[in-house]
Amino acid sequence: MTTVRRRHVFYLSGFDPKGASYYHALYQAEAAKQAQVTGQTVHVGPRHRGAGGQNQWQLSVDGRCDTVYAYSQWDDIVRQYWPRTVWRLLADVLPAYPLYLRHVGIAKVWAMVPKTLVSFFYPLAFLLAGLLVSSLLAAGVAWAVPGHAGWVAGALVFGAGLWGMRKLEDRLNTTWLARIFGFVGKLGLGRLPTLEARLDTIAQAIAHKLQANDVDEVLVVGFSVGSILSVSAMARALAQVPPGQPTPTVSLLTLGHCIPLLGLLPQTRRYQAELGQLATDVRLTWRDFSSPSDWGSFALINPITACGVVLPAPANGQPMMLSPRFHTQFAPEVYAELRQDKRRMHMQYLMAGERPAEYDFFAITAGPQTLAARYAAP
Repeated sequence: MTTVRRRHVFYLSGFDPKGASYYHALYQAEAAKQAQVTGQTVHVGPRHRGAGGQNQWQLSVDGRCDTVYAYSQWDDIVRQYWPRTVWRLLADVLPAYPLYLRHVGIAKVWAMVPKTLVSFFYPLAFLLAGLLVSSLLAAGVAWAVPGHAGWVAGALVFGAGLWGMRKLEDRLNTTWLARIFGFVGKLGLGRLPTLEARLDTIAQAIAHKLQANDVDEVLVVGFSVGSILSVSAMARALAQVPPGQPTPTVSLLTLGHCIPLLGLLPQTRRYQAELGQLATDVRLTWRDFSSPSDWGSFALINPITACGVVLPAPANGQPMMLSPRFHTQFAPEVYAELRQDKRRMHMQYLMAGERPAEYDFFAITAGPQTLAARYAAP
């Protein structure tokens, strides 16, 4: 099937404490902006609770295609593991560095995506540099001012240094990368049983929708760290659907993927098996969009080969790796400014452009074509 009249989307967000209300408002605002560029209006309905407690909203395009857009909740788990102080952040992220360096190896990541390796060390360098500068300034003040007043003044200077580091971080957006490394490291070591249980719940919801066969396409979308989770959710869902059972068109869209952050760790053999399952399942269409301008992703790196997954059968071209070509969506001066904000650039997959382009998140998730039809295999 290439035409969609009814679709069900399961959206898995990145490692972000923002919940369904944020993503509903983002979709609504950006869809309106995209409509001014392409002329395709997406009517976005109000957010409400659906089956299983999932937040969802209706999308409609000119009466030709109706979509249920379901936000698959895991932001509550994110908030449990979201460090709110620099000390907690350091305690979370410092163990992740030796884990990755010991098991993955610098050379392997550098050969694939040098920018990602720079992003890997950037947060740690920022945090340690900020603490060092604050400590040196505090020590200098404490030495220069005699008596107890010196210690008080030093403590105030140290506190001011940390405050200044926090303000600079608000502009540079470095610690979101550090939080991701720390969290995925815990996942790789099997220390997040709550998340594993949640993935099973999401997989059951996907499998139920596939077996109900009451829509034309079931589309699972995984953004950023959600790309990691979407692999497990989709693999576990398909495992519950007997081969040969009629289903809707089954589609997986990963955006700004960072799958090797988990898949390269030797402890994650189950996850590597799930990758191999998706790479050989003939029922699935998997497309990945990742941009070289996005330093938070493994841009255009095939996660199957990158993670060293040995396939039991010849590969069927899954996933197809595509670039969103963000530079074609903006005037050069606007694009140059966007690239200065790495966090903003990472979010562009979910946002409107200023010019029509082949990549269009709103056409993919709400328009009348399946993912396979829109981005056909060569």
